[in-house]
Amino acid sequence: MRWWMVWCLCGWMFCTHAEAADKRIALLVGHQQGWKGEEHLRHTVTGDLTPLKKALVSVGFRVYMLANRSPETVRKTFRQLSTQKIDTFLFYYSGHAGPKAFHIGPRRAGQPFTYQEFQRLFVQTIRASRRIAVIDACFGSRLLRMFKKNRIILKGPRRRVRRNLIKVLQPTIGKTRGVQLIVSSQIHAFEDQKRRSSIFTHYMLEGIRGKRAADADQDGSITVAEIFRYAGKRFQQETGEEPSFFDYTIKSVTPYGLVPAYNSSLYVNARTTGTLSISVGNFIWSQFKPKGRSYRLRVVSGRGKIRLKRGNRCYMQDIHFPKEREITLRNKWTTSPCDTRWLRKKGLFLQPRYETLMDRAPQWSLSLLSGYTGWLSDTRENHAAFVDLSASWNHILSLGVLFSRGGAHNIVASEGSWFDITQLHLRLGLQFSQEIGAVFRYGIGLYAMGGIFLQHAQAGDASSPSLGGGLQVSASFRLHTSLRLLILGRGGIHWLPLTQGSGLSFQGHAGIGIAWDL
Repeated sequence: MRWWMVWCLCGWMFCTHAEAADKRIALLVGHQQGWKGEEHLRHTVTGDLTPLKKALVSVGFRVYMLANRSPETVRKTFRQLSTQKIDTFLFYYSGHAGPKAFHIGPRRAGQPFTYQEFQRLFVQTIRASRRIAVIDACFGSRLLRMFKKNRIILKGPRRRVRRNLIKVLQPTIGKTRGVQLIVSSQIHAFEDQKRRSSIFTHYMLEGIRGKRAADADQDGSITVAEIFRYAGKRFQQETGEEPSFFDYTIKSVTPYGLVPAYNSSLYVNARTTGTLSISVGNFIWSQFKPKGRSYRLRVVSGRGKIRLKRGNRCYMQDIHFPKEREITLRNKWTTSPCDTRWLRKKGLFLQPRYETLMDRAPQWSLSLLSGYTGWLSDTRENHAAFVDLSASWNHILSLGVLFSRGGAHNIVASEGSWFDITQLHLRLGLQFSQEIGAVFRYGIGLYAMGGIFLQHAQAGDASSPSLGGGLQVSASFRLHTSLRLLILGRGGIHWLPLTQGSGLSFQGHAGIGIAWDL
């Protein structure tokens, strides 16, 4: 017995730019067990709460999730959050409910969490400029009626005092506040066993994740009202339940964008390097861009600014992102102070959505490695410390020279003697690499190499061609814009005619060093 939806939006819902950093906090409450006789809800946590938490975190919310907790825990969390000054507060409930209260767990779990208590905590206790409430439970129309009557009940030690809801929300000078209440159905909402989530929440999540169809006016940002219209239309088509809407605003200005709609894109060429910060509306993206890799960044449409930071120097340019189009980042920068206040005034930092493209410009790098090498043939075993200097192109082709010095069971010298090796090599690689964040990169792939092998030993000098191939793994940590700490491991089958027997041996390298991206 469950499910339908109430959206409450109070306060500064209609403001595109925040005065300071947009502090977003969400409280998600869900319980799979209701009162006596109510069925166990299988997908409340895994299908509703957990996906919603992930989606809200991606759009800048700090999320508190209470799964299968008591009503007293919910009250305690409200009191804890009341000590914070919040810009945007979102409350979400998924579970059973009755005509007067949320059924948060068994009745014996404690004093029921009533709608009147929720309204008082939500409107008065939480200090937020924007308040959003999403109630996914039965009997939501009862809570809707309380807001439509424009009243709340203030509990005191002697008596209950009724006060007008709009007066409680009356704005101070320079503030704009309002109330919006949206109900997905009058009696029931529904849980879909195939989707393993409630139906309305499923479509609501699509809107929060920035699905383009949810941006009704195609302005690059999706408001709470647009998310409701997107989800409500599909919910009604699927269930036959008609959503309802109650709206009261003291002053209407530009709607506040809850989530971005990525309807434009920016191409950043391979030569650009540094930390890019892009600001459009109240949405901000920041991403480190390494040299040698082309990026396509998904952004909202509109006018904005881009800042590029390289070390201690910063550059700025204005930019316009047209709808449904991709533009290329121009090389028209003006010097700018490295001051982050222009970003903080805009408000909301988001994780960028981007894809790494095939490099349009070749990437050269120099690497200097030191480590240990060894090889095992059918007749001998060899080992040596080595230093390797090489130049590589796009992690595919490299040319280098390796110096090593070791002992015991070498190739042409007598047992136990020391030997020096110089190896000139040309190596061809096929490697998959992935960058995690702005610092770490790893790669794994195959290599084939050929070159000249020179040995200087007590028993005499020798030279021979060498061929080989095998598996290569690498990991690097970025120390600076173009400097990386590199860890490399390589192993495979090599052919060296100097060795006795077949000339085949297993050869391995393990080294650590630095790489410089040119």
